[in-house]
Amino acid sequence: APLRSVLRALGARPLVPVWLATTIFSGLVAVAMAFATVTAEARGLERPALLWYTYAGGAAFVRLLGARLPDRIGPHNVVTPALAAYTFGMITLAGAHDDQGFLLGGLLCGIGHGYCFPVLTSQVVTRAPDAMRGAALAFFTGLWDVTYLVLPPALGAIGDRTEDAVIFLLAATGTTIGLSIWLVLEHRWGRPQP
Repeated sequence: APLRSVLRALGARPLVPVWLATTIFSGLVAVAMAFATVTAEARGLERPALLWYTYAGGAAFVRLLGARLPDRIGPHNVVTPALAAYTFGMITLAGAHDDQGFLLGGLLCGIGHGYCFPVLTSQVVTRAPDAMRGAALAFFTGLWDVTYLVLPPALGAIGDRTEDAVIFLLAATGTTIGLSIWLVLEHRWGRPQP
């Protein structure tokens, strides 16, 4: 297909909220992956990588035991709670100074990840035209690469000038703003019309 057709298909209104939510979510994951263990170590935790057990456990738990929830209430209704869980995880990581705080932050982020990733992936598949589904999935994964490339260095520079908590609080604030915009776009363009 000509590039113009691909770009038109990827910019279709039903996909715009998905691209925004994907950018928000991948930004959160990039921040957690780049800074959570470093922050835990800087705050004196002996085994800072343990937070990834609760992260992975939270993600696995909701996928295995709550897998039918998106089908029951609609995938678009899961995005907000999933991103909210991740946001609360960021806030928890910002204030954590002991194992329990970091483990809880990892758990909340993992719960958000466990729901958000499969829901957004399914929305890309169901909202993209059949002929452009491969291009849409490539764009979806490309957004992840862009956020990993841009966000950690930018927030790391801010964290170097201030403190690690600012990184997590900026990510939480950005998510709150982005999620507000997503809600408007999803309501107008994202949900299928009856």
